[in-house]
Amino acid sequence: MNQKFQLPPPGLSESELKALKTTDIPISISKFGSDDDYNYPCSVPMFPLKPNNDKNHVCLITGANRGIGLAFVKTLINLKFNVIATYRSKSASNQLLNIDSEYLHTVQYDVTDFESSSSLLQNIESILSPDKKLVLVINNSGVAPVDLAISQIQLKSLENCLKVNVMGPIWIIKTLEPILLNSGTSDFPAMVINISSSAGSCEAAQATKQGGLLVYRTSKAALDMVSVSTDLQWRASGKHVRCISMHPGPVKTDLSAPVQKIIKRDWKSPEYAANLILNQWNVLRNKSHDQVGGKLFDLYGREWGY
Repeated sequence: MNQKFQLPPPGLSESELKALKTTDIPISISKFGSDDDYNYPCSVPMFPLKPNNDKNHVCLITGANRGIGLAFVKTLINLKFNVIATYRSKSASNQLLNIDSEYLHTVQYDVTDFESSSSLLQNIESILSPDKKLVLVINNSGVAPVDLAISQIQLKSLENCLKVNVMGPIWIIKTLEPILLNSGTSDFPAMVINISSSAGSCEAAQATKQGGLLVYRTSKAALDMVSVSTDLQWRASGKHVRCISMHPGPVKTDLSAPVQKIIKRDWKSPEYAANLILNQWNVLRNKSHDQVGGKLFDLYGREWGY
């Protein structure tokens, strides 16, 4: 019998909190990675999420059974946000399914099973009472094929990567759009965050002169266009809903395990990345649509070029 997961204190670890407890932290970090000359000082605006006082705010996380997705879930439910967490396989989701919290709702859903989206919508609508609002969707599901050379690309891997990383988020947005368009307010706009990567930035690729990982990088570049085009349509509607991309940085997860052996970076914990991304959500939702909509940000709040 599996032990029930005991919720830890909300937020970062003690050492990370100690490092980040001021309201504006000066840091020096490379915009285009650790192996170039683009280091420059910047600051991290810290407006950490406080415990949620509105029981009607609901967040949805895809790919929530492990890694950064699971870290999003733990952080949000600790802060008393209602969370709908999707997972693909029960056998690979013990950590998620063993969380005992009144704020957590789990839904089995494969982001590549497009025919089941109507069932997903019904599940979500049954969770959302007339007063509950879907204020945050994080399209977190993803795969990362390691094709260092073009000759290594496999058709099956290419098709699966585009289905999971691009088609999946598009279908989630299409399915949830009717709910999202009526969830945001001027004080608390709804937001879709597509978990992207600097690897998909054409600007960064030209600056570093680094190729490789063609399939993964192409999928993330396409995902960024999903954010841009979706946000332009939503902005024209006049509704209080936004769509952005976020680059979590190098995160130490099962997904990135093959790349960790190849690329030497300061690989952060999923908890670190999730906390800073949610901090930036709190920052960015309080900015104007023009300042935020359709853009690519990293977990330190810096805007990247596509």
